[in-house]
Amino acid sequence: FDEAAQKELQRQELAILLDVQAACNELGIEFFLGEGTLLGAVRHQGFIPWDDDVDLLMKRSEYDRFLRLAPPLLAPKYKVQHSTTVANYWSPVMKVRLVEGDPLFRQQHIEHLSPDNGPLIDIFPIDYVPKPAGVGLRLQSTYIRLLRGLLVHKLRTKPATNLRRRLLRVAARGVSTRWLHRQLEWAHTVHNHHERPFLATLATYHPVARQVLPADAFADTVALVFEGHELPAPTGYDLVLTTTYGDYRTLPPEN
Repeated sequence: FDEAAQKELQRQELAILLDVQAACNELGIEFFLGEGTLLGAVRHQGFIPWDDDVDLLMKRSEYDRFLRLAPPLLAPKYKVQHSTTVANYWSPVMKVRLVEGDPLFRQQHIEHLSPDNGPLIDIFPIDYVPKPAGVGLRLQSTYIRLLRGLLVHKLRTKPATNLRRRLLRVAARGVSTRWLHRQLEWAHTVHNHHERPFLATLATYHPVARQVLPADAFADTVALVFEGHELPAPTGYDLVLTTTYGDYRTLPPEN
């Protein structure tokens, strides 16, 4: 993108974000800025200048409530995308997407699956895990990554450019998309039958050590300014960002 296009995409994504915030406020649903969006709020008071997406986090109970209750409260031009609302859904996380009009920005890798492929925001679930590390957590994370790989190659949203990807494409023929989503749901929520001392964002693409945090980091919200609007961040945002990115306050090299 050139700078003007980048700004326009960010403007459209901010509009989706504010509509989601309004629906969450009406329903009493707690959410947090996450990933690069949280980093942008802390370091830039808005988008990271070169960023082109918005990421939110919700504890699983709030995530499920949003999926169930929020769609009618969103503007008609937005659609909630999830494995329960879109056939042949390609992602392990929920999205809110601009679907009316002629969006300027489209995701070409899903054009063969849905005409609704314009600007969006991602909503990641946060789930309980019993420990911050260990064999069990590594197995859980590995299984989730395997399922995601099978989903990608089942629905052909990435090219099979190496042997591993070609093997995944072959293996994916033997399972259904519905089965993959059911397994992903189970694998993420297997420890959610009661509260645990740690929470994890296992649906993100970070190494597992960067996904797990003390549950206290998400005990409440604090308002941060993002593009001139107050939006909720986890009270432990410094720990969240340090765990995910290390020294997040130092800008990367310009190149």
